[in-house]
Amino acid sequence: MDRDMLEIEVLMEMEAYDAALDHYKYGRNSPDNWKFNTLWELATYDSVDTNLPLGQFINYNTENEKPVMNEYITSAIEGKSTFEYATKNQREWAVKRSLQGTLSYYAVMEKVTNALDLCGTTKKDQAVQEWDKALALAVGSIGEAMMIIDTAYEGYFGQTLLTLANEVCGLFGKCTASGEASIIDMWIDQNFRGLSFIEDDECLKLTQLVDTEVNPTLLVPIIQGILHYAVMNESLDEAQSDTLFAGEALARTVVPLINKENPEEAFLIQENMEFAQGTKYVKDGSENVFKAVATSLHGLSIDCSLIGKYAGLKYGNLCEEQKSSIGNDSAQPQEKTS
Repeated sequence: MDRDMLEIEVLMEMEAYDAALDHYKYGRNSPDNWKFNTLWELATYDSVDTNLPLGQFINYNTENEKPVMNEYITSAIEGKSTFEYATKNQREWAVKRSLQGTLSYYAVMEKVTNALDLCGTTKKDQAVQEWDKALALAVGSIGEAMMIIDTAYEGYFGQTLLTLANEVCGLFGKCTASGEASIIDMWIDQNFRGLSFIEDDECLKLTQLVDTEVNPTLLVPIIQGILHYAVMNESLDEAQSDTLFAGEALARTVVPLINKENPEEAFLIQENMEFAQGTKYVKDGSENVFKAVATSLHGLSIDCSLIGKYAGLKYGNLCEEQKSSIGNDSAQPQEKTS
């Protein structure tokens, strides 16, 4: 599927939007009997949580509604709706980060949920297959590929959550000595343990693994990306910033999830990362976005140390921001005495 993502990106760079939309809807690289698996299918699956439209922001969120991620991606490809006046590069980034973040995350969790449902049944082989597909969707299949056309994509290393993790790990000091994101080793370890649990019918352990490790660690590079774009875009206006919609696209992944436990923080992140015509981007400042994310991590079951520290910012350490937030919340007003 990541080959389709790559080709869509290249086609949009070439302004071949009809061809990009065709790739998105009908696929070209993942055969499934007489047809291809498609990104469109992944974008229009029912959500893992049926009350949560995929990647949909709070103020449009209604229960049991079909996902709107597809509408966002197709609008960006076609230059319609919100993207009517967006630049070519802004549309490219919106599609790239939507496919890489929102679509990839929920597609992975769809397969993980399928494996959980099949665990302990007579369909063990199918459960294993679904679990393996989850890792494949997160990691991708391209590896290193050299583009034969004259673009900026030579030496390309995929288009999935793995690639996003590798892009942002250096900003937070979370790369290994080889330059790869340290979170990837955790994904691989989780995959092996999950397969073992499926084989041994240890479904409660599999559920615990998903809830406490798999789901939270998949969100790590997405959150790192949001924080990076909050810093990157806060001083730029909409005409200057090619990555204006990149931050919004990633935020659409986590805002509905944060809203379950921390609605005020979810609203602040949305208000600052969402594009609104005539409104300053990151209007409350990146520091407040960092604080809102830090407060939200517990509700997402994410250890703040997995995010790391954004280099060069006094408020770039989410663990410190968490401590500060807890301290402020626990402070009680002193009763006056006469």
